[in-house]
Amino acid sequence: MFARPFKSALVLGSALLALASPAALAAPSDSASAKAFVQKLYDKHVRSDASVYDTGLIALIRKDRRLAHGEVGALDFDPICQCQDAGGMKVEVLDANASARTAVVQVRLTFTEAQPPEVIPVEFDLVRTGAGWRVHDIKSKETPSLRDYMQKHAGGK
Repeated sequence: MFARPFKSALVLGSALLALASPAALAAPSDSASAKAFVQKLYDKHVRSDASVYDTGLIALIRKDRRLAHGEVGALDFDPICQCQDAGGMKVEVLDANASARTAVVQVRLTFTEAQPPEVIPVEFDLVRTGAGWRVHDIKSKETPSLRDYMQKHAGGK
């Protein structure tokens, strides 16, 4: 006698919970804003750690600097461009998959000064903070996880 209304309420409640999931709450602009954040990383040559990385990655970068005692630490390249010299670099921000709190952005870097030109695919794992998107990790063929690399090698190689 009460089974049918209860079942309908259960189905309706489940549907409402699904709609309230972080993926469903992601605005269409989340992917666009994540792509725009990554594009700005390449547009600006001077970046502060706090405007780029999340607090955990900042702590690892600062630990590396501190343990290197003024020398070059484990982070001896720019993880954004995957290089030491960005000369001749062409950037293509390809795709972003975002939820309300996280995003993955695919980038293709082409270094045209190399012969033949060198193409480096890079993946940015982003987290949304109160200040906006921040880099949680950077992945490439050379460095499968910047975060893991820094945890293993901070302060020297």
